[in-house]
Amino acid sequence: MNWMTLIGGFVKFFAEAIAAIRDWKLIAAGEARGRAGSDVAHARAAAERDDEMRRIADKPPGRVEIDKRLEEGSA
Repeated sequence: MNWMTLIGGFVKFFAEAIAAIRDWKLIAAGEARGRAGSDVAHARAAAERDDEMRRIADKPPGRVEIDKRLEEGSA
């Protein structure tokens, strides 16, 4: 067996291993970026719902409106 062939085989093996590790890290980074974007979207939606609920809580409907909704079945 020729030493150059053996060394060449090891170099190819390590190059493939390094490429696989790099790809794995890039995939993990992309997934993390995607999760972060999703978390931001959920946080914005929650903040919007919070604002809406606060507006409702600041000005609750009167007793007449509540009775009307209860009669209509849309309370």
